[in-house]
Amino acid sequence: VFFFNDTATTEIYTEQIVGSVRCVQETVDTPVLKRLEINGLLQFDDKIQGDKLTLNAKQIWVRRGKLVIGSKEAPYPKQAEILLHGESRDDTLQIEIGMEAGNKILAITGSAELYGQITDNTWTRLAEVANPKASAIKVVNAQGFQQGDEIMIGSSTFQQNNVETRKIVSVSGNTLNLDKPLDYVHYGAAEAQKNDHGELEIRAEVGKLNRNIVIRGVMSKEEHGCTVVVAQVRDQDMNLRGFINFDGVEIRNCGQANLSLIHI
Repeated sequence: VFFFNDTATTEIYTEQIVGSVRCVQETVDTPVLKRLEINGLLQFDDKIQGDKLTLNAKQIWVRRGKLVIGSKEAPYPKQAEILLHGESRDDTLQIEIGMEAGNKILAITGSAELYGQITDNTWTRLAEVANPKASAIKVVNAQGFQQGDEIMIGSSTFQQNNVETRKIVSVSGNTLNLDKPLDYVHYGAAEAQKNDHGELEIRAEVGKLNRNIVIRGVMSKEEHGCTVVVAQVRDQDMNLRGFINFDGVEIRNCGQANLSLIHI
């Protein structure tokens, strides 16, 4: 078992975790590993001294092993980040003969179970119209929303770029005070469109975006994002089928465009 935490130090940068033979402790976040292959168990320690652990790598392949952060019964209480680095021309990860999965990647042909802290209320709707230049919005239910949260306010038009993201600077009842004014109007009248098939709620949605477990592509000038792949492959003498449980996990800066290689 490889416990990833922030206390004592020893070598860990062989970049491969095989079986249940290693219990290593970290002093700081990892340097950027070229490739991390997991064939045993890699578990983020929840008893760290600080508030945050960060795993940096260009490629992470949960091959025949398991990646664990928290559990369904005990979600991870701290901040955990998996940062994926790289550019479009970097080496790609081959997970089967003739099959390249890409780079800047978290590939899972084993299993990954990531459970972060979530509140009961991460989505609500506007309780009244939010106009351009407004620096506060009123929502139906602000329970679970708090200072520092990043939120999105849905578009009330056919223009997807009218979706806006803001940070909450304070909460007063069901009013969320924002870090900067809105650019667009967002509908919030207390009514719905009805027809013979039912009722359609047309008030703009407001969603809480941030989670305490984050998988993020570290962006560069070419804006080459990360990718998360869950796959079934033939690996030597075994058929491997990737399996994931993600709950309370934020995935940010993902997506790769204009690539000539074949992705699975």
